[in-house]
Amino acid sequence: MTIAIDSKKLFRVNKNEIFGRPEKPVSDPIMAPAILGVSGMYAGSTFPLTPNQPVVLGRDGAVAQIVFSQGAQKISRRHCEVMFNSQTQQYRVTDFSSNGTYVNGKRLPANAPIKLARGTEVSLGDNNNVIKLI
Repeated sequence: MTIAIDSKKLFRVNKNEIFGRPEKPVSDPIMAPAILGVSGMYAGSTFPLTPNQPVVLGRDGAVAQIVFSQGAQKISRRHCEVMFNSQTQQYRVTDFSSNGTYVNGKRLPANAPIKLARGTEVSLGDNNNVIKLI
C-alpha cells in the first residue's frame, strides 16, 4: 500500500491535543530590567541592570556607570541614580543634578528617591537625552 501526502495540506498538531491533555498556557518571561536610550547620545542603546544594584548616570566616569560626554552640558557629573527593585518590580530614580531629571515634563525633586513603573521615559537635563525604563 502506498500513501501519498500532499505537503500543501499538512498542518501542525499539538501533541497534547492528540493525547487529550490541555495545552499549558505559555506565560511571557519577565523581561530583565534595563535602560533603553530613546534619544541623545545613547539612542538605541540598551543597558541591562542588575536588580537591586544602583546605577549612576552622569558625565564623571569616576562615579557614573553610564557616562555621557563632557559636551552634554545639561547633564551633571553625577546626574541621577537608577535602580530596579526586584520585589516591587518598580524602578527607583533619584535626581542629583543641577538641571533636573524629568518625567512627563515634571521635574523630579532633588535627592529624593521616586518610584517609577516600567515603560516610563525619563529626560535628563532637557529633552535631548531621554531614557526608557524597561
